[in-house]
Amino acid sequence: MFHPNVVDVSISFGWDSNLPINAMWKDQTVPVRDLLSLVTKSEMSGVAQVGKADIYIEAPEFEFVLGHEGDAHVKGCSDLVQQFAQRWEALGYSPYEVQNS
Repeated sequence: MFHPNVVDVSISFGWDSNLPINAMWKDQTVPVRDLLSLVTKSEMSGVAQVGKADIYIEAPEFEFVLGHEGDAHVKGCSDLVQQFAQRWEALGYSPYEVQNS
């Protein structure tokens, strides 16, 4: 999923997660290899549901957000942004670029 040189990513939970407000948006650094199990564990424990809580995943030059409204966002300078868009198109989704004002 990430560039081979990216070993660790930051993850945090935001809106609509079942955390006290002062525990939201607190970055945790995790190895990329453990990311999926951490998200799965968060769902099983009730901390956050994918598609119903904001989950932020960040790596150098790249941010991936699973939104609380069932959406997903990618941004950054990394080639990963283009790779995500191409993958989503191949899966039948219609990704689009949002211009910042």
